[in-house]
Order: sequence, then structure tokens, then C-alpha cells
Amino acid sequence: MSPLLLLYKHKLNKARANAMTNFRNVALELVENGVVSAEELLTMALKYMSNDDVEDMLDSNELSERFMCDIYEDDGQPTWEQEWADFGESYE
Repeated sequence: MSPLLLLYKHKLNKARANAMTNFRNVALELVENGVVSAEELLTMALKYMSNDDVEDMLDSNELSERFMCDIYEDDGQPTWEQEWADFGESYE
């Protein structure tokens, strides 16, 4: 086992003793410090969550089908970027 992983196991055990620890931050630190990749952590989280949890998470973050259909609909109106481009603004 790598020394970095042992350090994180020690930090995790210490964190479990503290009920106020935000384990979301612990997970993000694991990615930031290269213990796991973001893709690995995402895969772990998705496999752990129920299908309903994943559906709710996608919807809460406006990534569900009911929000995505708006992206594909063209109502003929310019986007806000195109509107501001008429005034010489660029957001690219």
C-alpha cells in the first residue's frame, strides 16, 4: 500500500471520529491529491447510488431529459450571445 494511501486511511479514521467532518470534502481531496482520478471517483459514486438517486441528482443539476430537450429545440430566436454581439460584445 502506498504511503499516500496510508496517510489518507489515517486521515479518514481520524475524520470518522469527528462527527462534523464533511466527507464530500474528503472525497474531493482524494482526487485533488491524485489518490484516485475524478473518473474513478465518479464511477464509484454512481455504482453506489441507486438509480433514483442518480435521476434526482441529474434533475437537481438541470441535466435531466426535461432540461436537455430545451438545448435541442430551435425556436428561431437568437441566443443571448448573439443578442449581445449586435452591441459589439463577445463572449467566446
